[in-house]
Amino acid sequence: MLRTLVLPISHSPGTSSSLRETLDILKPLAGRATEALPPALFLVILGAQSEDVPHVDLDAELAASVCDLLAQIPRPIIGVAKGRISPRGAQLLGSCDRVLACDDAHFLEGPSERLGAVQTVPAGSLGCEMAVLAHCLERLSSAKLASMKSNFLCSKVLQMMKPKVSDTSVRSAKDELARAEALVPDAKGRARRRSSRASQAYSIKEEENEEDLEECLSEATTTSSGRGLELEFGDD
Repeated sequence: MLRTLVLPISHSPGTSSSLRETLDILKPLAGRATEALPPALFLVILGAQSEDVPHVDLDAELAASVCDLLAQIPRPIIGVAKGRISPRGAQLLGSCDRVLACDDAHFLEGPSERLGAVQTVPAGSLGCEMAVLAHCLERLSSAKLASMKSNFLCSKVLQMMKPKVSDTSVRSAKDELARAEALVPDAKGRARRRSSRASQAYSIKEEENEEDLEECLSEATTTSSGRGLELEFGDD
């Protein structure tokens, strides 16, 4: 059974040779039949772990060639980011179908928009996460692998299509929220005043109703007493 292929690319003085080795591996894969391909590929971008290490970017031409070859391989391609990732490293990760990023990964110029959704993984769990994912992929049929790649691509496109929220719009939303929160006490005060006025009006109305009721009862009592007298006089 074919195993998942892991291609490490390091940001080191020997980066160009690492990219050339990756190209040498990918070139024959691009021309193979699907059944002869490994279940998946892991493209691991290893950046410097410390800011003290001089920044070395990847060769632009070689990185572009690797991206072109990755686009020709009909298998799930998983990008892995660890350390300080250069713009060329982000470009390579953008050619992958899915990206796993260590929690210590740092994109020097911000993550590329082509990355889509990035799953963050604790550095101590990265190896385990990769092993579990590779094991799952190796158990899938070619049809299911093709379907998974298609799903990855669709999810990535949808993620890229989401509208970007600018800092200005975020600040504007925060200002609107602050104004709304400032209005809440005023609104509560107005509501309490309206409630108080309504309660007073209700009390006044109740008093008027009670007075009207007492007046009606008084009239009824007077009328009843008069009729009683009339009846008494009639009997005589």
